[in-house]
Amino acid sequence: MNVHLNCKHLFIRFQTVYKQFHSRETTLLNVHNDIALNMDTGNVTALRRLDVSAVFDTIDYSVLLDRLSDWYGISGTALTWILSFLILRFQSMKIRKKMLYKGSVLGPLLFTLHNTPLSSLIHNHKLDHHLYADDTQVYISLSTADSDLSLK
Repeated sequence: MNVHLNCKHLFIRFQTVYKQFHSRETTLLNVHNDIALNMDTGNVTALRRLDVSAVFDTIDYSVLLDRLSDWYGISGTALTWILSFLILRFQSMKIRKKMLYKGSVLGPLLFTLHNTPLSSLIHNHKLDHHLYADDTQVYISLSTADSDLSLK
């Protein structure tokens, strides 16, 4: 799936997780750079952090499958395989007689692909943003004269 996404340039530009050569540090550097550039022009930055932790467990699978098909061109056997993964997945381990349930390697990638419309919506409203897993930073540059009025 990564080969398909990379070859077709389908990864979200503002997403820096689950991509080769990207990490949490990539996100921090990108956001820091944007804020520093705003400061260099005498502007301030208003930043809002959106945390949607554990949201993958609440995703409507039919919506996810539609997005995989419509946004990413995944179909046929590959889409059927993902559906079976979503419905039949079960991973756990037992430590000292206690069952612990764990996620999967594919789950985070599917979550990222599910969030593509969120990134597009934010981008279409001309807001800067960056996504890292289930954490999204949305920010906007404001002149110091406008910041008091704009933030109220």
